[in-house]
Parts: sequence; C-alpha cells; structure tokens
Amino acid sequence: MRINKFSIVVLQVLFSFFVLVSCTRKLDTSLKKATHNYALVFDGKDDKIGAYLKPLKQQWTVSAWVKGDDLFWNDMEPIFSSSWSVIPEWEGEPLNIRNGFPAIGNDIISKKKLDDNWHHLVAVNNGVDFILYVDGVQEAKGNGGKGTCVYNIGTSNDKIFFDGTLDELRVWNVALSKETINDWMFRTLNTTHPNYDNLIVAYGFDDQALDATDLTGNVNGDIKYYYGSDKTTDTPIYAENSNSLFQGVYQSSDYKAPVPRKRNVFEGLKDQKGGNILKVLAWNIWHGGVESGVDLGRKRVVEIIKESTADVVLMVETYGSAKYIAEALGFNYYTLGDKDNLCVFSRFPIVDFYPSKYNGFYSLGAKVKMPNNKEVVVWDVWLMYALPDYTIEINRPGYTASDMVKGDNEYPVKNINEILKQDIDFYLKGDTPLILGGDFNACSHLDWTEETAMAGLHYGKVVDFPVSKIMFDHNFKDSFREVKPDPVKNIGATWSPIMNYCEDFRIDFIYYKGPGIKVLDSRVIDQHPDELQFFPSDHAGVLSVFEIN
Repeated sequence: MRINKFSIVVLQVLFSFFVLVSCTRKLDTSLKKATHNYALVFDGKDDKIGAYLKPLKQQWTVSAWVKGDDLFWNDMEPIFSSSWSVIPEWEGEPLNIRNGFPAIGNDIISKKKLDDNWHHLVAVNNGVDFILYVDGVQEAKGNGGKGTCVYNIGTSNDKIFFDGTLDELRVWNVALSKETINDWMFRTLNTTHPNYDNLIVAYGFDDQALDATDLTGNVNGDIKYYYGSDKTTDTPIYAENSNSLFQGVYQSSDYKAPVPRKRNVFEGLKDQKGGNILKVLAWNIWHGGVESGVDLGRKRVVEIIKESTADVVLMVETYGSAKYIAEALGFNYYTLGDKDNLCVFSRFPIVDFYPSKYNGFYSLGAKVKMPNNKEVVVWDVWLMYALPDYTIEINRPGYTASDMVKGDNEYPVKNINEILKQDIDFYLKGDTPLILGGDFNACSHLDWTEETAMAGLHYGKVVDFPVSKIMFDHNFKDSFREVKPDPVKNIGATWSPIMNYCEDFRIDFIYYKGPGIKVLDSRVIDQHPDELQFFPSDHAGVLSVFEIN
C-alpha cells in the first residue's frame, strides 16, 4: 500500500504527540479514570516518595508488591524507612531488602532470596514480635514490637535507594493476620476489608497522578528525587504493571476525597491594602524550594507567595533560588550570595542593606521604603535547632520539658542573643520600626501553657521556652499572638504542614517593635492555592499585616 506525503506528516505528528503525552508528568492533580494497573519504577540512584506519616507506636503492618529490575540486589535497598526522623524506640527500616533477602530492620531476614519477578512483602509488628511474610508465607519472626515512622519510601538516608518497581504500598496501624494478608494480597482494597478503618495510607498508582494519591484521602505522597542529587533529574516514573498475579485497577470512585480544609488561608488578604499597609511573610522554603523538583517546587513557592499578596518576604533556606523567585515576583531582593541561606524580598524599594556582624547564615537585614514614604527595617533570621531535635525526641518515653529548655539554651538562645547584640543593637538607631522574622527552630512560652496541656495539645507538656522570653525582654511583640492570643483556639503550627508526626509546633515567628506600627492580621500559610497540590516546604509560612504610620 502506498502512503502519500500528507499521510506521513499526519502520522509523524500523531507519533510525536503520543511520545509527548507518554513521557510528560502532567500538572493535572485530578483523578483520572484508570483502565490499566500501573506501578512506580525507581531508578536506584535518587528516586523516592516522601510520605511523612505519623509514628505508629503500637502495632503496625506495611506491605508492598516488589520487583527487582534484574537478579542483582544491592547490600541494602529500602522500601519503607523512618529516614532522619527515627529515634531508638522506633524501627528505622520496617521493610527493606538486603542482598536480595527481604528484611525487617537489620535482624529479621528472610531465607528466601528474591529474583527479578514480582513478590509480595509484608512486615508485621504485633506489639511483641516482628513477623515477615514473602508471597503469603511466613519467612522470619523475631523479637521486636518497636514502633516506626514511615517517612520515606524508596530511600533510607538519601544515600542508598531502591532499584526496581513498587506497587500497592499499604500501611496499617494494626497487625494484620496471615489469613487477612493472604485473602487481600491479590486484589484492590475496598471497605469490605476487615481492617479497612485501620488503613493509614495506600498508594495504588493507577491514576498516574503528579503526587501519589492516597486511597484513604489522608496523606498524598510527594513523588520526587533527592534534591541534592547530581545523578538524574527524573522522579520515579509510572509504568504499566506486568504483575500477572495482581491485575486489579482502582477507579476514581475507589478513592476517598481529601478532608476539606475548614478555611482558606488566603481569604481576605487581597482586600487589605493601602499606602500604610505592609504585609510580611516569613517562610523557610526547604532547600531552595526544590524538594518537589527544581521547576515544580519553585513554581509552587512563587504561586503561594503571589496568592499571599506579601509585600516583603523574609526567606530562609533560599539556597540558589533567590534570582528565580525575585524575577517571577517582580520584587527587589537582598542576599549575601547566590547560594546563601537568607534572602529579603521586597515589592517596595530596598534603601539600605545590613549584612550581619555576627554571622550571615543566621542573620540579615534591610530597610524598605513604603508607598507612604515610611521606612521600615526588616530582619531575617535562622536559629539553630536543639540537638537532639525535640520535635522528634518528644516521642521518646521520659522526655521532659526541662530537656527541651536545655536544648534551646545550648543552641537557638546563643544565636538570638548574638543577633540582638551584634546586629540589631548595632544597626537599629532612631525611631525606625523593626520587623524581625524567620525560622526560630524554637517554640514559644506563650503556646505551651497549662491551658494547652489541659486541652491535650503539645503532648500535655507545659514548657517555659527561653527564646520567646528573650524577645519579650527586648520589647518585641509576637505578631501572631497579638492577633490570636488564645493558643488553644489558634495553635498557629508551622512545623510541619507536611510531616504528620509533628503537628502542633509553632517555631516560625514574626516579631515587631517601634513607633507607629501595629499588627492588623496574622495567619499561617500552609497550603497551595490549589488545595490538591502538594505543599512544597516542611515549614509553613507566617504572614502578618501591619499598619505603619
């Protein structure tokens, strides 16, 4: 059969379009109608999923269908991992593969080595023992009972990675029985499962969404590659599943809708305007905002800042993104270097610059000129978090309020004292209002009170945190608590909007002092304008609206 030139051109266009559609990760976050069973392929170099689940301290079950890409297995390939959030009382790698042998942690290891076919792996903690199942058969059992925190999928420490294909990732807060495991390993989940209400998260991947869609509607996963990698720029990719044993397909109706937010954090901000109004956003954007990808992550950061209508941004962990963000916003900016930590962005002219006399990694200031010709000093800070990090350590039995205060005294207290002494006292002269904000990595004594403890917040602890008291001793006001004085009704949590093991810590602040300045509004920015899009940072932002005359 002869084909004319026009037909050839049409075929070429159609082929190009097919390739483009097949190879591009779409930004469409809606559920697509699935017609095939899909899985997720990890390259073994830098691919992972951020899950950031709550600690499972009693019983738990994790399971997955797993396929190696060949017969060779590395010394250790993680499936589920607590990553850096692990503490000794938790199991760090609740499911992994060691030289081809499935394992729970370091010691509970199967005697059956995997080949390059599909296999179903399950790790169970019944509160006393760990039990490992491979293809429905118990392969190992041993003393355990530890809790765990599923933080990452596909990596343990961003140095070693899983190389192969994963599907049907399921996490439960109960120990599943062998009978239940065998009854459900070959089919999709639904509400008839005897432990469906104990399901914490389930990723089926059949909708091929930008972020891994959770069947329960609770916790979508951040599909990405390690931001610090120079090996690839690709995330894990979707591929049609070749598993003949599991061919079930999830449809849109199988997914629970995410729980809607009770409020839109951006509501009303566009209406607050005027020549004497200054909106300041303090935000740690997490490794330059590129955790979700260089392009996608930065794009999300810019979209959130735009929607917030901020005039000034006191940014932390800017790390190479300053120019991109400034140009996208049309803002002026001041940073010490292209890859530096701190950056001050301003919609208005920056009329003076204040490099730190103490340490530029921790402190940076500038003066901006508002439309009413009023000048304001804005200061950006990052304080060192306590070691060990109490946002994790608080999960340990016996961890006390005095432990938290001791950690702050050894780290962030030293930073803020030097910033106030060497920078603020040196530069701030006269009657210029001052707004100081950033990531303090320390909580406030205004939040961890008898009232919050009685309300069940903050692990029931009352803590007299020192950093916030130092700020008050220097006549600063906490803008968020000025507007929302009741910490029970308004926690103001900024750590962390995505890490579900830690939900009620306020460690990012905007303080202010000086003549002619008052705060009108303050709120936490912890969502993208499109609620279905993954929030790009481990810190929420704090936005305060000031009237300055």
